[in-house]
Amino acid sequence: MKNMSLCLSAPKIPRAMIFFIISVFSTIWFLIRVIPKPSRAAYPCMRIAAPMMSSLFIWAASLFTTAFTVKKAKSQFTGNHYFKAGLLSIAAVLTAFL
Repeated sequence: MKNMSLCLSAPKIPRAMIFFIISVFSTIWFLIRVIPKPSRAAYPCMRIAAPMMSSLFIWAASLFTTAFTVKKAKSQFTGNHYFKAGLLSIAAVLTAFL
């Protein structure tokens, strides 16, 4: 009986993975429904999908901004521009937390 309970237990899926999957499907759903007929954006299902879709784009933008500022800060440190590198490092930390 103990082995059977192990088989029936739900798998542990990380919250970040669930967020990403739901956001991708929301984006696909929104684009499929709204591109052919833009007035559908006012439908209740689209009003629910829109925040999830936008959160994916905000997450991706912050990820790319953080990567860009870290790369620039690294190049400024190697070029002995410590003030610029410090500002870029602060910007990278802020975009990572936002």
